[in-house]
Amino acid sequence: MNRSLNILIQIPPVLLAMLFTAIGAAWLFVPASGARAFGFELPTDGPILSATIGTSAAFSLTIAMCLIIGIWRKAGIWYYAAAMLYFFVGIGRVAAGALHGAPHVPERYLVEFAFAALLVLAARNGIVSRDKIAVGALN
Repeated sequence: MNRSLNILIQIPPVLLAMLFTAIGAAWLFVPASGARAFGFELPTDGPILSATIGTSAAFSLTIAMCLIIGIWRKAGIWYYAAAMLYFFVGIGRVAAGALHGAPHVPERYLVEFAFAALLVLAARNGIVSRDKIAVGALN
């Protein structure tokens, strides 16, 4: 693949890693800001507050760390975990609307599906893994 296209494909993972690091930190330190980033109001009390902060911070920071590790190690396989998280959140939103009466929000799940697709593209084409380099050197 063309070197400049290779570099271009790596821009979304870098930007998403920075974005989700900031969102994850917001969930930990200023949770109302994290809730706004996800488009909802922060619950005010009880176990739902703890669960919302914990799971949302974990979601954001897991995506960020998978992308950072993939970028740092030049191992695109790490992008697949983040892509699956995006994809399954999108599926969950569709199911919530179709099966459980939640508001239909295509502006949310279409973005999640697009992010997942970009990460799969970056994983498949953007980084030559160290394993491929090692195997190629032996052939």
